[in-house]
Amino acid sequence: MTEVLQTEDKKAKMIMDKESLPILLLVLTLTCVIGAGGLSLTYNTTKDTINATVLREQNETIKKVLPEFKGEITTRMIPVADQEIPFFIAREKNEIVGIATIASENGYGGPVKVMVGILPDSSIYGVELLQHQETPGLGAKAAGEDFRSQFKGKVCRSPNETLIVRKAGEKAHGPERSVNAITAATITSAAFTDAVNKALVSFQAHKEKLLSAK
Repeated sequence: MTEVLQTEDKKAKMIMDKESLPILLLVLTLTCVIGAGGLSLTYNTTKDTINATVLREQNETIKKVLPEFKGEITTRMIPVADQEIPFFIAREKNEIVGIATIASENGYGGPVKVMVGILPDSSIYGVELLQHQETPGLGAKAAGEDFRSQFKGKVCRSPNETLIVRKAGEKAHGPERSVNAITAATITSAAFTDAVNKALVSFQAHKEKLLSAK
């Protein structure tokens, strides 16, 4: 008798499972649709605010790496290798004050991304560290003024010239091209400097086009 009842229970459960499956699928589908709709609505509601915030922060950084100006910033995308590089052209009274661009290189903990401000005479006005994953207290010092200030005034007037990192005790390569490494963070120092070099090389390769931009 017990076995018969158990068999009947199993049959009843199987029937219920088959009957409830479409309902469960419908509920799951509705949940996914509602969830996706909510995410889409949230994105559409906030994307303008996010884009405005990103643009504001970007313009604030550009102003840090270039001389003070009261004009407009225009962006020009130029193909370099397999990607497009942004060049931010700052003007005042229709004269180009300087050009900022972004470059990155792998450091000790990950990508080291920098923004470099370059004057029309090819000298560096300023640099800012945008992104890094370097060791706190060591490589992270690349964000500090002591390290970054070394780049101001450095000049590389051709794509063949680059800045060179000087370790403690090494002979300098000339004031225009030498950068003192951060103590115990040579890899980060080199990555930062190589990123700056990339920016300089890109600028030199397209200098005429950039300075004649309308």
